[in-house]
Amino acid sequence: MKRLVSLIVIAVMIVNAAPLALAQTDTRSNRQVKPSAPPRTPADSTAEPNANTAVVVETPEMAMCKMQGKSDAKSVKTGGSFGGGLAGGVLLGLIGTGIAVLAQRKPDPPIDKVMAMPADTCRTIYTEAYKSAGRGKKQSSALVGGLIGTAIAVTVILATSSGE
Repeated sequence: MKRLVSLIVIAVMIVNAAPLALAQTDTRSNRQVKPSAPPRTPADSTAEPNANTAVVVETPEMAMCKMQGKSDAKSVKTGGSFGGGLAGGVLLGLIGTGIAVLAQRKPDPPIDKVMAMPADTCRTIYTEAYKSAGRGKKQSSALVGGLIGTAIAVTVILATSSGE
C-alpha cells in the first residue's frame, strides 16, 4: 500500500511539473517567452527578392487585427481536447498523447467577430491569428491531458505488477 501511495505522489509531481517544463522563462524578468526565430545570416539580408514574390509590409492596422485574433482565441474551449489527451494517454501512453496533440484542428472564429473587422485583409489576418492561437491552446490542453493519462496508466501498471 505504501508503494502505491508513493507512486501516486510521484505521478502527481510529474503532472504538476509538466506545464512548467513546456514553457520557457526569461530569467531576467521571470516571464514566459516564445522561442525566437533563427538569426538571419548576411546572405539573407543581401539576397535579391524574387520578381515573382510580393513583399508584404505589416501595417499597424494589420498588427491590431492579428493581436485581436490572438486575444480572442484565449476564449477557445479546451475541455474536449483535454479529455481526448487524457484518454489517449491512458490507453496508449505517450503515443496516444502524441496522437491526441496532433489531432487537434484549428477552431473557427465567431462569425460576428470576423464581420466586425473593418476590411477583408483584416478579416483574413484576424482569422489566421485566431486559428493559429486557438490550435496552440487546444494542443497544449491535449498534451497536459495526455501526460496526466500516461501518469495514471503508469501508476496503475506499477501498482498492479508490484504484487502488494
